Amino acid sequence: MSFLFPAKSLTKYNIANKEIIVIGEEHTNKTNTDTANVILTWDFITQKMKEGYGINVELAPDFHKNADKIMKHIHSVNIRKTLQKIKKMNKIKQVNGMDFRRRGDFFGLFGNSNIQAYFFNKSSELNDVNIWQFLVVIDNIMVFVNKHFYNSNIKDLILHINKDFLDQLAGHHQNVDKHSRALKQIIQRDSKGKPKGFVYKFKDINPLLKQAKYPFNINKIVDDYRDFVLIFSDLITLVEMLHKKEKKQLLLIGDAHAKNLNYFLKNYIQYPYIHPKMSSKERKLAGSEIKGKKHTVYIKFLK
Repeated sequence: MSFLFPAKSLTKYNIANKEIIVIGEEHTNKTNTDTANVILTWDFITQKMKEGYGINVELAPDFHKNADKIMKHIHSVNIRKTLQKIKKMNKIKQVNGMDFRRRGDFFGLFGNSNIQAYFFNKSSELNDVNIWQFLVVIDNIMVFVNKHFYNSNIKDLILHINKDFLDQLAGHHQNVDKHSRALKQIIQRDSKGKPKGFVYKFKDINPLLKQAKYPFNINKIVDDYRDFVLIFSDLITLVEMLHKKEKKQLLLIGDAHAKNLNYFLKNYIQYPYIHPKMSSKERKLAGSEIKGKKHTVYIKFLK
């Protein structure tokens, strides 16, 4: 069959002698599309598992302890049905959770698994989030990046893959470090006039920024934090997959992450590629969502 459903993109890379298939998805429960003549994403993934691929999904690294709850409530039909099928194969422990942002010292600090989504979606609920605790999360990510990406053997691997990956990470890192230092100073100065134990939330910050004449508002600051965490997340995911024992890896991830990886890994793409039997139309369609057929990706000629 020539179509994968439901998905937004599919790209295959060959990096450091490893084959990596990345499926970009929209996190949705909706599948109300004609599914005739398609390969369902969860069937595609379980078949790849049978072929010896390591399977990686956008879940916390320790998701296994809550797998049954996740399968009931997760807002992704692809992840839910993939886990359900692999559980029936008694291989769910072989699935790797690759959302390292959810680590206990990162967004896992909040105890509320929705906080990360509030942050990335810039939803209204972010207004009531403790901004000081958020700054601790960002500090911990920056410490991790300093230790593992700038001053270790991993740096050589990243530079070998694409120097721009590390350069952009460092640029975003500098931006958020500047924001965090300023926010801490502004909050600490203002807190002297507040009752002990006062909790600063995101909604409290814009008036303080104006008062301090800081050149950015909270929306711009959040955008900069998101850019940093996004590139950090994608980089650590790539590094982790390259260190897995299986030579073939498959990653199911949100399409924004898939696009970000595509930007940095263009030189390693194996699919889509130009096949001698491809028409000019097929070359444009390959690996992408078909216009007019939501969540349907053209995968003809995928080897």
